Amino acid sequence: MSKKPEHKAYGGSVSEWIALAPGELNDLPVGMWKIVDHGRDGFGLEGPALADFIRRSIYALMDAGAKPVAGGNKPNYGIDARMDRNLGCGSATSMG
Repeated sequence: MSKKPEHKAYGGSVSEWIALAPGELNDLPVGMWKIVDHGRDGFGLEGPALADFIRRSIYALMDAGAKPVAGGNKPNYGIDARMDRNLGCGSATSMG
C-alpha cells in the first residue's frame, strides 16, 4: 500500500493544498508556475499525477470565483479573481 504524498516543505496532502489554494486569491494572483512547482517539486508528482494535480487546482480556483487571465510578459499572471471581482474586466483568454 502506497502512502499519499505530503508536501516536502509544508506537509499536508495534495487535497489539503488544493483546498487551501483559493485562499491566496484575496492577496495575489495564483500563477501556473506556482501550481506546477508545488505539484512537481513540493509533492514529487509527474506525468498523469501532475496533470491531475494541475487540473484539480485550476478547478478549485475557478470554483472559488477566479478567472483565467493572460498577462504576456508581465509578472504574476495566471488565475486572478481580484481582476474580475474588483474591476469587472477579467479575461477568459487562454493561460498558455
